[in-house]
Amino acid sequence: PTSGREKDLFKESLKKGLKRYGIGYVYAGDRVGEDPVLDGNVTSLVVKGLLASCNAPVCLFGHMHEPEKCHRIQLIDLVADGAYDFVHIVWETAHKAKYIDHAAVKQIFETRTGFFQQQHQELLAMQAKRPKPKLTIVEWSDFDEELLWDGKDYCFRLPFDTEVLWFPTWMSLDEAHQLKATVQSRIRFFSRRAGVPAAHGWCTRYHNTAWHAQCFRPF
Repeated sequence: PTSGREKDLFKESLKKGLKRYGIGYVYAGDRVGEDPVLDGNVTSLVVKGLLASCNAPVCLFGHMHEPEKCHRIQLIDLVADGAYDFVHIVWETAHKAKYIDHAAVKQIFETRTGFFQQQHQELLAMQAKRPKPKLTIVEWSDFDEELLWDGKDYCFRLPFDTEVLWFPTWMSLDEAHQLKATVQSRIRFFSRRAGVPAAHGWCTRYHNTAWHAQCFRPF
């Protein structure tokens, strides 16, 4: 509804275009969009109420081309009680669409999510076996530069509600020097210009710009 590339997909333009073919359009992103779904604010009653308010069939738009990556699959799970039939429509070419059965999409989704869930469980198991370091907490008022050189692990509490975890033996001195040399030789750093957002702002707001590519590309 707020497409920056295709003006024909703006809410009002889309509504007018579909009306010519006898198709109604209602924006429901505030009720069943990605943000409400991820925040856990969408229930089966919400989805069923939306479907009941429309004349069948109903087409739910989403911004992901691959249906197994879209939040709509979670909406379907909320009403997958046999009362509805679902099919996914995706572009096969620029002028041709194809239909994919929901069972096939669900299988792809579960295979991919299952892989990451397994990796997460293995990571948790490894962390449980790893001995937890006992960190000495050092308040900023007690900080002494000499603590950085005694080889012990610390949690330094800075004055602006920030903690720095200090693990001096995480890697050897030779490994640390090698890592520093690799970063300095492979990464090009830019100083921030006045009036330009910091580097993390480019990542989130201008991730498709050439400037972002220049900031983070290795050379």
